[in-house]
Amino acid sequence: MAGKSGGGISNIIIADNGSRDGSAQWLSGQRHEYVWFDEGTQGYGKLWNAVLENFETEDCIVFLEAGVYPEKRSLCALWTALQAEDVGIASPVTNFFFQEESGTISGREALSQVRRYNARNGNGKLYHKSLRSNWKMWAVRKDTLAKVGHFKEELKHPEEVLTDYSLRLIQSGLRQDVCRLACAYESFFRCSEVYKEAELWQSQDRIYMKMVWGMNYFNLRPNQSLVARIQEERDAEFTVLEVGCDLGATLYEIQDTFPGCTTYGIDINEAAVKIAKHLTQAEYGNIDELTIPFGEKFDYIIFGDVLEHLRHPEEVVAMCRGLLKEGGRIIASIPNVMHISVMEELIEGRFRYQDVGLLDRTHIHFFTYYEIMELFRKTGYKVEDIDGVTFPISEKEEKIMETLLALSDNTEAWMYKTFQYVVRARKQGLD
Repeated sequence: MAGKSGGGISNIIIADNGSRDGSAQWLSGQRHEYVWFDEGTQGYGKLWNAVLENFETEDCIVFLEAGVYPEKRSLCALWTALQAEDVGIASPVTNFFFQEESGTISGREALSQVRRYNARNGNGKLYHKSLRSNWKMWAVRKDTLAKVGHFKEELKHPEEVLTDYSLRLIQSGLRQDVCRLACAYESFFRCSEVYKEAELWQSQDRIYMKMVWGMNYFNLRPNQSLVARIQEERDAEFTVLEVGCDLGATLYEIQDTFPGCTTYGIDINEAAVKIAKHLTQAEYGNIDELTIPFGEKFDYIIFGDVLEHLRHPEEVVAMCRGLLKEGGRIIASIPNVMHISVMEELIEGRFRYQDVGLLDRTHIHFFTYYEIMELFRKTGYKVEDIDGVTFPISEKEEKIMETLLALSDNTEAWMYKTFQYVVRARKQGLD
C-alpha cells in the first residue's frame, strides 16, 4: 500500500494478513513499516480499516495486493485521475481488468509499451467511467474516505467489500475511473492463506449484502455486447431505454461512450432502481404489464437477458414499436436453449434448472435462432444484425454435435456452439 502526498509517494505500508509462510518474520527485518495481524487471517473489511486507523493518510492511499506489479508511473497517474472533483476511486488497466480497451498486457515487460499504446489510442480519452474497481489495485482520496466512511468489517471477501463501497460511492454522488495511463500486471502469486477461505467468505458476505441492500446479486459490469450494437457517432444525440436496467451499469457505459445520449431505465427490483436513479432516469416498472413510466419515444430499446424472463415476450416486443421513433431499434441479448451443453443434458435424459445460466430457473421462455428471427418478423421488425457469444466445447460435445448435424437439414454447427445471441432489429412500417 502506498500513501501519496503532494511531493510524491510518502510511504509504503505492508500489511501481513496472518500469513504462515514466514512473511511476518521477514518483514520484521525490513525498513518498511508494516501491520501484522497475529490473530489469524482477517477479512478485508477489517484489514483495510486497520491500515487506515493505524496510519495517517495525507492525500490518498493506493491499495495494492501482493503479486500486482504496476508500471513505474502508474501511482502518479492514479493520483492525477483523482484530481477530478467527482472521482472518488481510480483503478489501473491490468491483464485481468479492463484490458479489452487497451493493448495486451502479457507480462511486466509489456507495461510501458501498453501505457504508450493507451496514450496514443482512444481519441484522447484517458479516463473511463466505471461502477467497479479492481480490488487488487485501486486508489482512493482521503476526502472520499471522510465522505463515504470506512469499510464494512462484517464483509470479508475483498470483492464484496469493494462492491459495497462502490454502491455507497454511487449514493454519495462520486464516481470511479479506470485510468488508461496507469497499467499493472497481475501475476498468479498467492501470498497468504486468505485465498483458501475466499469461497466461504463470499457465500457469507452475500447473505450480509442481501440483508443490507435487498438484492441477491450486484451487477456492476456493463453488457458490452449491447453497447457495441449502438451505431452512432460519439457526439450524436439520441435516447435509449433499457428494460431490466438493474443497477444501471450498461446505461452508465452508454453515457460514457456517447456523452450526448439521454438514458432511461426500468426494472422490477425496487432496491436496484434506488441505486440506478443516481446514474440515469430510472423507475420501477414491469414491462410484462405492457406499460412504461415514461412519456418519451426512444431511438433504442435494449433488453439484456430479459425477454426469456417475460410472460409475454411477443406482446412486449410488439408494444415497443409504439415506443420507438421511426426507424428505431431493439437491441437484445438472448440465451440459446439449443446450445450443445443443453443438448447433451437432454440426451442423458435431464433438463436440470440452475440458479444461473442457460437453464436459469427464472426463465419462462426459451429461444433458438429460428425462434428469435420469427419473434421479430411477426412483430414488425427487420433483423439487421444477429451474432453470438461462444465458448470452447468439449470433445464429447463435438461428437454429439456432429451426430445431430447429420440428422438435420436445417441446422448448422454455429447454432449449437452459440451460447447467447445478440440481435439488433429495426422497426419497420406496417403494411
